[in-house]
Amino acid sequence: MSSLGKSMSDINLGMLYLAREALQEDRVAGMANLGISQEVATLLLSLSAEEINRLARTPLLLVGLRWRSSAVWGCLKQYASGAPNALSRAMILGEEEFDHVH
Repeated sequence: MSSLGKSMSDINLGMLYLAREALQEDRVAGMANLGISQEVATLLLSLSAEEINRLARTPLLLVGLRWRSSAVWGCLKQYASGAPNALSRAMILGEEEFDHVH
């Protein structure tokens, strides 16, 4: 893994654990601070440590948890669980979400 890839992985890992910690401490405040829905919060809290580590190594920077859709995060969870094709579905859904917001 390149140093850039390692840096992205470290940022992703830290962000995912920070998001989970915020949600575990105060779910409503965490959701508001992260700008995520109940469905996304539930999904993030359901990720296993192995899934978090695998998702952190994805070739995407997840900082800010920029996707709000539970469909996008559902695909990312599938990817983290070992379904490689789910990443491309997440990207397509994420772009559609981005296009509707901007």
